[in-house]
Amino acid sequence: MIRRPPRSTLSSSSAASDVYKRQGWNIEGYTRDQAGMLHTMLAVRYLDAVDTATDQVDGEPRRRLQHFLEGSEHVSWAALLKRLSGPAGARMAEEKVILYRKSKQHANALSLIVWRSRDDPSSKRMEEAESYCAGIPDGAADGVYDVLLQVYLSPPQDCADSPEIEAVYQLLERHGDKFDPVAAVKLLPPATSCKAVSAFLEKALLCTSHLFRTKQIEKHLERQRKEQLKLESVRARRSCVVVDQQSVCPVCNRKLGTAALGVLPRRPRPEDIPGIRSHDEAGDLVVVHFMCLKAGAPHVCPMTGYNYLTPVSYTH
Repeated sequence: MIRRPPRSTLSSSSAASDVYKRQGWNIEGYTRDQAGMLHTMLAVRYLDAVDTATDQVDGEPRRRLQHFLEGSEHVSWAALLKRLSGPAGARMAEEKVILYRKSKQHANALSLIVWRSRDDPSSKRMEEAESYCAGIPDGAADGVYDVLLQVYLSPPQDCADSPEIEAVYQLLERHGDKFDPVAAVKLLPPATSCKAVSAFLEKALLCTSHLFRTKQIEKHLERQRKEQLKLESVRARRSCVVVDQQSVCPVCNRKLGTAALGVLPRRPRPEDIPGIRSHDEAGDLVVVHFMCLKAGAPHVCPMTGYNYLTPVSYTH
């Protein structure tokens, strides 16, 4: 249950510096919109606490703010970015990077790291930008290194610095496998020499060749798998059953006679018949009255409830 701060804390700017002492709220029992409103309100109070803190660079309020922004999934990133768009945001670059990353605005985050921190050495900014890219989850990291490459080559309009060409060469050399070689080469300045990107081109060719061979192997394995399935299908169709006057339905224990029948493969349990890997090796088929099959589910065994549409492989 969320514990709301006292009204005096929310309404009084003089008490804003005390808000950072509170831990993140538990949002159990609240809708997503309500959780977003409450978390955003708390983040704003954290910002107020940072503004009024004595140490605005490395103080406790700022560390708590960054920790809260990293952990919250309900804060309105747009509202906080708007709040930091003014003069106050100029000294809170780290918080803006977190907000940009959370809202998947990677170009803005990387541009802030590379071009807004000109007091830091180039090597430090490169390391921070590459660490940012490496920290993006695999499922959402497609193209993030391409974004960084474009950031290096495209300084903001209000920045008088020239493109970071050396940083581009080092980025391609260290992370060449993350780029599409053709697309990356097209982004490079026309005056780029082959020698400057030789390490990248060599690595890119090796990666492309490896990827091609891997795809060829996968293609052949898939073809073999399809052939194996066809063979198993043919074997299954050749199976036959013999019904005589003494044959009994295992469901109702009545003689099968000349009534309509249903035929199912027998499904052994691995613990009962060790070493059996397929239905064909299990022996005979199961023959039941058609009326004994479950209505609307002829693929479900009436005795065991096993669904034959579920793929199962037995192991030794």
